Amino acid sequence: MLTDQGRYAEARAQYGQGLEIARELKDPRGEGVTLGQIGTLALLEGDPAEAERRYQEALALFRRLGEPGMEAVYLHQLGRTFEEAGQWGQAEQHYREAARLKQELGDLAGAAGTWNQLAIVNQFQGKPEAAETWYRKAIDGGRQTGQCAELSNCLSNLADLLRHRPNGLDEARRLAEEALAIKQTLDPGAARIWNTYGILAQIADRQSRADEAARYRRQARDAKRAFAGTAQELRRFAPVITAIAGAVAGQAEARTAVDQLLAKYTAADGENAAFAAAVQRILDGERDVEALCAGLGQSAPVIETILEALADPSRLAELLPDDG
Repeated sequence: MLTDQGRYAEARAQYGQGLEIARELKDPRGEGVTLGQIGTLALLEGDPAEAERRYQEALALFRRLGEPGMEAVYLHQLGRTFEEAGQWGQAEQHYREAARLKQELGDLAGAAGTWNQLAIVNQFQGKPEAAETWYRKAIDGGRQTGQCAELSNCLSNLADLLRHRPNGLDEARRLAEEALAIKQTLDPGAARIWNTYGILAQIADRQSRADEAARYRRQARDAKRAFAGTAQELRRFAPVITAIAGAVAGQAEARTAVDQLLAKYTAADGENAAFAAAVQRILDGERDVEALCAGLGQSAPVIETILEALADPSRLAELLPDDG
């Protein structure tokens, strides 16, 4: 519950106590489950090295216990970890093995979740046809099992894939609207509802519905900002936000650091380049949050926080690590 709410430090403390108790009781299954939960928390906190270590420990433990169902769970989680690291071959290998085990065990709901991840890996590798096949397979599985959260994610992901095709926009919009209707019945943080709002905004842009696109973007930003985990994510950007505020204030050293950062981000694709462009507009004097965040996704809260820090420098203190 604490993890879904984004209260990661509290969640880690509870998991740590649970792990100690499981070991004291010589409860290997409880130990394995908790190791896996700590791995998932590490992944959310942006520490793939710890996530991989914890998942490998859990996987080895459940293999010794002879539990193929749990083995499949941690093969899937290792796939996620390698995916986060951009190790596509390793990710696909672990996902395929996880899906095979789940199918053999009759776990269609679990297999559907893994097929969704296989689609994502193929999409990132530039194989859209394979990705679409996996997404549709995952959606079929989700509809059969009634797994709302998984189904909504699959629908959103296929919508995001199809929105890049001129003849796919209408279907993309239907899929994203169906996903949104499901996510509105779930916890917004656990469902990552802001992602679906963002997809709908991009589709509206492509279909020349500017007012609708702006509304979806506002809803995406509001949902993301309301999620407790966003505050922790923003703390990771504290040095960047502080440097940009310093550059705006005329600090030469900060401006040099920001210029170097912008050069790096501008050379990248997608979100990084869009973020760099927004920062440059801030340096040039732009302060309209709607205009600056119009083309952004996950980095929109960072731009919002930069603007808040410029208006109220005390905002920076909230982002700095607590030495106490």
